Amino acid sequence: MKRLLHAVGRSALVGTIWLAALVGTVQAQDRRITGRVTNSSDNQPVPGATVQVKGSNAGTTSDASGNYAIAVRAGTDVLVISSVGYKTSEVRVGNQNVVNLSLAEDAASLSEVVVTGYSTQQKRDITGAVAVVKTKDLLSVPAASFTQQLEGRAAGVTVGTSGEPGAGVSLRIRGISSFNSEGNDPLIIIDGTPVRGEYLNSINPNDIESLQVLKDASAASIYGSRANGGVIIVTTKRGVKGQTKVTYDAYAGVQNDASRKIRMLNPTEYADLLWQSYQNVGQTPPAALFGTGAKPVLPDYIVPAGAKEGDPRVNPANYSTNIDDTNYGISKFVITKANKEGTNWQREIFRQNAPIQSHNITVSGGGEHSRFAVSGNFFDQKGIVKEVFFKRYTIRANSEFEVKKNIRIGESFQY
Repeated sequence: MKRLLHAVGRSALVGTIWLAALVGTVQAQDRRITGRVTNSSDNQPVPGATVQVKGSNAGTTSDASGNYAIAVRAGTDVLVISSVGYKTSEVRVGNQNVVNLSLAEDAASLSEVVVTGYSTQQKRDITGAVAVVKTKDLLSVPAASFTQQLEGRAAGVTVGTSGEPGAGVSLRIRGISSFNSEGNDPLIIIDGTPVRGEYLNSINPNDIESLQVLKDASAASIYGSRANGGVIIVTTKRGVKGQTKVTYDAYAGVQNDASRKIRMLNPTEYADLLWQSYQNVGQTPPAALFGTGAKPVLPDYIVPAGAKEGDPRVNPANYSTNIDDTNYGISKFVITKANKEGTNWQREIFRQNAPIQSHNITVSGGGEHSRFAVSGNFFDQKGIVKEVFFKRYTIRANSEFEVKKNIRIGESFQY
């Protein structure tokens, strides 16, 4: 009995030691790191900065004083710190329990110029809801119009299109605000001039320098009731001071109908299916359609109801498909030759490969008191539906001359 009690006691002791070691291991895995996020230029706190453990979902944000706290598992963990207007920074935790972080301002992002209507402002000074779409993001999508390229590039902007080359699009900024469909369309400004929807397909996306979307009520305060559905402001490329520069870019490709086509029955297969349906319900298939045999047989010619036997117009020997015949389709025959093979309308309607290509050349430059930019574009897109296509030739030119220090004249036109 004593031996049994000693054995039980030893087992309980070993179990207690193992449990304590396990708890100690778990506690050692999670370590709390605290610190403060500051601006490297003036040492002021950076509130709302994101602090995340690299490679995991663990993260937190700094408070109004720049303080943060986060749990890490090992000294090899790396903290990733980011905030709007600052460059992203990474710091290895190591053996530290207090990690103070310093962020450097991203001057390029804060100094980006945004066109807002009456004036231009730096991004750091913008208080309204403005989305700036980068030109390279637009050009990454091969499309005829920048409105099609805008899809998925700005939050709150919905783009609807039929998919037909050159077709117009439906633009909605932050939903529907009017029962009148035209009242929901955004106002589109190109180089300071309002344009209508049908003009948009004539704009070469390669000519766009910047694109901003004004999404809140502040747009209406600038442009009035026309901006009820938001405003899209487009600025085209201008010449810059320096040597004359010639740029050529192009792309070409093919478009395929990615969806699986429907497997259709030909007339013979359909006749078999219909004949079998009569048999399954105990009915006799009509002889006029399938004949009187044990299997359905399609006729070589289709005779209309009311035709009389012996009429030469129902005699197959008189059947003709010569469209130059003076009696073609009028009185010479009333029968129609059956199409037993059928017609694959999907193959007749859709292209196997629909080509698309774009070629663009730009010449720009400028001197001390003048600058210019000229561009030409050829765009050709065939639709996956035959006989549907969109082809465009455009030429855009603008120049600017400084007459005096505060007087400049210029022009911008497109053909």
